[in-house]
Amino acid sequence: MTDRVRQQGTGLDEATLLTRLREAFFTHIDEGDSDDVINGRSDRVLLAHLALGRQRTPGTAVWRVYRPSGSEGLGAAVQIVTDDMSLLVESVTAMLNRQGVGISQFAHPILTVERDNAGNLISLGDSGIQESWMHVQLDSEVEDSDLDAIEAHLGKVLADVRQVVGDTPDMKALQLRVADELESAAETASGRITPEEFSDTARLLRWMADGNYAVLGYRRFEARRTAHARSPAAGSACCAPTRSPKAR
Repeated sequence: MTDRVRQQGTGLDEATLLTRLREAFFTHIDEGDSDDVINGRSDRVLLAHLALGRQRTPGTAVWRVYRPSGSEGLGAAVQIVTDDMSLLVESVTAMLNRQGVGISQFAHPILTVERDNAGNLISLGDSGIQESWMHVQLDSEVEDSDLDAIEAHLGKVLADVRQVVGDTPDMKALQLRVADELESAAETASGRITPEEFSDTARLLRWMADGNYAVLGYRRFEARRTAHARSPAAGSACCAPTRSPKAR
């Protein structure tokens, strides 16, 4: 699997990288809080995350599931390094909820990362691209079978998020185009659908396109006088406008 952690040494100044990573992690966590789950193992958490993020090709994710019996000493946890994107936290949390796995703590610093052409880590916090470095500390009572399921599904979840985010500009453009069509139809509406209904639907589409709702795909229907109430319009699609139906 290409999104698994890759082992590669880069000869970087590890002490400086760890210091910057620690600063990012503890921006929203009180370092030294004895009741904090991550604080109790912060050195190990940061070392493991730095090792995970040392090599990543832009456009991919690297991730790892840790087990309570693991030599890393992190307990049950998930770490992810990927391009910063919307819907990451919601999607990972939803996947864990579906598996019935509790979350003890969720740390999600957004880091400015510089990498070379091969994806090797050069610096943190100076210049470069925005990356999400996610550490999810899981319930200590999680079963091995649940961790197996997380390993089986996490890569697909991260890939789906990337696809949805990549499709978003086309989907927004489509919603706005349909909203324009509905507003034009409202000006000449004379059938059972009133001008107000056309206009209300257009406003809803514009509200959705304004970042309030993530549309995953679409299909356009045309009313026809057939035995069926409706059928797909010629050339309609069931996914993003630039993606073939098979891609979904």
